[in-house]
Amino acid sequence: MASIQLETRVSANTLLNAIEQMSSRDLARLQKRVMKLSAQRRAAALPQKESRLLVKINQLFAEQDIYNELILKRREATLTSDEHAALIRLTERNEAFMVERLRALTQLANHCKVPLAELMKSLGIARLAYA
Repeated sequence: MASIQLETRVSANTLLNAIEQMSSRDLARLQKRVMKLSAQRRAAALPQKESRLLVKINQLFAEQDIYNELILKRREATLTSDEHAALIRLTERNEAFMVERLRALTQLANHCKVPLAELMKSLGIARLAYA
């Protein structure tokens, strides 16, 4: 089947109304794609070192969906022993991922000669309550 490309102009409000109708899963997928696109655009405007760090900072934990599902099952007390073991492994990988992200944030803050908190605020990154 042939495909065609349609170009249409949609207002931001119309687009937001359409997004509000999306399922949680589709919304999460869209959010990941938008964050990746945003990081790529910001990175393209920066020198190479800063660009690499920014891409690393904006990466998402690849197994976040599975991790979230297992946490929900733990809260609901429906987690099996195999799922509990998987959750422990994913927690360790997620923590290692977050350490690398924080390392990249620190390197970028040092490179830009700004305090880490100021850099995080400028990038729209919230301070983690448990960090």
